Amino acid sequence: MKIAVGTKSKLKLRAVENSLQVLGVVGEVVGYKVKSLISDQPQGFEETSEGALNRATEALYQAKDSKIGVGIENGLFNIPGINEWFDMPIICVLTDDSKKYFSVGAGYSIPSWMIERIFSDHTELGFIIQELDKDAEKDPINYFTKGALKREEILTQAIVCALNNAINKERYLE
Repeated sequence: MKIAVGTKSKLKLRAVENSLQVLGVVGEVVGYKVKSLISDQPQGFEETSEGALNRATEALYQAKDSKIGVGIENGLFNIPGINEWFDMPIICVLTDDSKKYFSVGAGYSIPSWMIERIFSDHTELGFIIQELDKDAEKDPINYFTKGALKREEILTQAIVCALNNAINKERYLE
């Protein structure tokens, strides 16, 4: 099985490969350079899920011989009542028969000074992290936890949740 992924990011491609391994699926993961067609630093569920769907759609289109496309998009979410911003990934798995499966990964809080900079400088969280740690691979949670948790791990879990719906469809039928 060939899995078309809407990114060339090595970190994200490793997360998809890891998710196949977790699910016990043999497959080839191929990344495609695609555009999310949303802002560089998306905010909220609507925009972030739209970016994930756009990435999955374009990857599946470019692959031509794949039955599954995967889109991965991280966004910023202001959680009402908490008054904090969180970074969370949304995953979209799109099948060649147009079925869409979404999942959301673990979110973690972002310091207010970074949020202010993102908005004032029109930049991305990953770029700020790379400025602070040149080896960060656009991996904020690795930076914040001093290596205790990696973005790849969070993405792997979220991808497993969405991909499982496409691979084990029979478990979701009534």
